[in-house]
Amino acid sequence: SADLICLHTLDGVYEYISPSVLHILGYSFRELLGKNHADLIHEDDLEVLKGSPFQELKNNGVVTNVRYRIKNKKDEYIWFESSVKTVIDEAGSPVGLQSISREVTDRKRLETMFEQAQEMASVGGWEFDLESGKLFWTDEVYRIHDKEIGSEVFVEEGMKYFPEEAKEELEAVISRTINTGEKYDLVLPFISEKGRSKWVRAIGKAHYENGKATSLSGTFQDLSTQVNYEKRIIAQNEELLKLTKTRDKLYSIIAHDLKGAFFGIKGLLGILLEDIEVPDIDRESIKEKMSLLHFSAENTYELLENLLGWVKIQNGDASPVMEKMDLKQLVLNSISVFESTAVNKGVQIENQLEKVLVHGDQNMLSTLLRNLISNAIKYSNKNSKVIVGVEEFSNYILENNKLEKEYPHLISLQSPNNFVGSKIDNKFIKNGITLDFFKKIT
Repeated sequence: SADLICLHTLDGVYEYISPSVLHILGYSFRELLGKNHADLIHEDDLEVLKGSPFQELKNNGVVTNVRYRIKNKKDEYIWFESSVKTVIDEAGSPVGLQSISREVTDRKRLETMFEQAQEMASVGGWEFDLESGKLFWTDEVYRIHDKEIGSEVFVEEGMKYFPEEAKEELEAVISRTINTGEKYDLVLPFISEKGRSKWVRAIGKAHYENGKATSLSGTFQDLSTQVNYEKRIIAQNEELLKLTKTRDKLYSIIAHDLKGAFFGIKGLLGILLEDIEVPDIDRESIKEKMSLLHFSAENTYELLENLLGWVKIQNGDASPVMEKMDLKQLVLNSISVFESTAVNKGVQIENQLEKVLVHGDQNMLSTLLRNLISNAIKYSNKNSKVIVGVEEFSNYILENNKLEKEYPHLISLQSPNNFVGSKIDNKFIKNGITLDFFKKIT
């Protein structure tokens, strides 16, 4: 027989041992007679057996399927599963113990491997008896809940770990599974016993007897790492799209500003080449144009430096330097960058600003002014005048389109992109600057 049947005194001393002991433990029955069963049990397991299993045997007269390690003749510990009952005499008094044991080493090894696999995958199993209301969890389900392994649990308690909306969703699918037999598979937010936020995958199905659902079983998996990775990837993708849009905006503004500056330089060089071909050209006229060309080149270099600083701010490599400054001086500097362009087109730029103190980042505000002045020159007729002035508005630009209604030819806000630009002949002309840019510089 695969089972080992023994009789013991109430203290555990062997009085009878079946012949199968030789095959299971390697001892002959004579070698163990008179010895105490406890002497062969692993000391760690012996302490466990003295607890609840012993108390159950004392109270009920029987204890079943108790597992522990026992030493064989090779001094190796193997796993035993035993059931023990108290032997009663005719007077009803306990006189000894009877045990039936079998080796479960291979089964225990497989169970251990399965538990390790569960732990590595953060997945456990559960079962709920609909008739008795008893709920069973594997060790990994306890770990996911951050609860003491083996502690008693109830279905109501299992539900409390889910936020209200997730709890209602889970209760609804469980009810549907019981009524229809349809399996459910959900990923839900979860708060553990220790208050840790997690994401779990709950899978369950119903078991029927005579057409009636008698129990539910399934798996419970901690998906927190996977869900957090997915959220991180989504956030990174969104950030990448945002960076791509920012990059395109940077390229547009840089190209816009440099194009205007180099257009003026190119125009002056063209005039100089024409003047050189003229006999007896006035040297003072040549010198004046060369000075203007040199001045435009210096301003263009300074423009490039400012743009590079602005790019760093947009890319997050630098922070805006918020300070008070004279808006009039910034306007004059911006006008000087496009002075040669204006001369070539015959456009006169009149600055009506007095000293006005503003608060913002100088490089970013200069970029805005250059953008506006460049477009003003670009969309002005030849031999016309561009007037630069300032009026105080109550944040109309950032609030709504009141500015467009009150000053339709100066500036316009266009939904849904909220670009800032000009209206010429009732047509909206974008200049590439958005309201987001205004918010950043002030």
